[in-house]
Amino acid sequence: MIVAVLRWFLGLNVLLLLGAALFEGWPAAAAALYVLAAAILLPPIGARLSTYLRPLERPWIALVAGFVFCIVAAAMTPVSTKTESKVVAITPSAPSGKPTDVASQAQPVPPPPTKQVTQPAKKPEAVDIRSKIHPDAAAPIQGPSWAKTIQDWGDDWIRRINVALPRVAEKIARSPDCDYVEVVGISSRSTVRQNAIFYVDCRNHERFYVSEAELGSTAAPASKNAKTAGISDAVAITACVEQVKDQLKLPLSFDRHVLSTKVYRSPYGNIAVEFDFSAKNALGGSIPQHARCAIDDTGIYPAEISAR
Repeated sequence: MIVAVLRWFLGLNVLLLLGAALFEGWPAAAAALYVLAAAILLPPIGARLSTYLRPLERPWIALVAGFVFCIVAAAMTPVSTKTESKVVAITPSAPSGKPTDVASQAQPVPPPPTKQVTQPAKKPEAVDIRSKIHPDAAAPIQGPSWAKTIQDWGDDWIRRINVALPRVAEKIARSPDCDYVEVVGISSRSTVRQNAIFYVDCRNHERFYVSEAELGSTAAPASKNAKTAGISDAVAITACVEQVKDQLKLPLSFDRHVLSTKVYRSPYGNIAVEFDFSAKNALGGSIPQHARCAIDDTGIYPAEISAR
């Protein structure tokens, strides 16, 4: 008897909550749970549901189930679905019959804006290029120690080269990538008596190559490091593999040992690739070998292959 009374009491209260849910616009899931809770709690409807759900035939199970659904629905119900807004009413003051002192009620006049005086931009201090060049960096080619070079190039070309050496040093000293020019010399990339190419080494390990023709250009040359920085390890390895295969009699038998692959990068921009591999000779025997490739800003050199 007590269970039946509790079921009627809770069921009617749940119906009230269901009405509030429909009026306030609560979530549909919460409203559905309230409907299910009311159907289970109210004895007449609960009796019909028990024909489908046998456990609901016991009144106390129906009471507990309806109460649980009600609690779950309450947990899904928002605390408030409406936002209260405060409205501030502005009530005009009744006339007092006295003239209004407009001056006393006027807002204070803001001070005039302060004029900002623009300071002229400071010009960057001029840097003495010679302070970025070692005194002996552009030493001329002369004396017995240079006899072979002088003989190969001839006196006229040596004079041209000696005139160009300090100009090359100044050109590279203006580059932001070079902190201090230490050495300037004639490069082995030159073509004797045809095209003079100079190398420049900086203190920060940047190396530059400048041809005699480039001295008349205002463009800043890129360093060797800058050129090789765009070569990824994967590209370097692939290029070395192709170099090795070109030297094999049976290139299809090439088998690189991936775990032995190493890529080195020197401070001056050179790249070295090394790895072990196996390849078959003309007799069909597999021979273990080691490969090493050198890459710089001009490209890749022929691979050096040695037996392991």
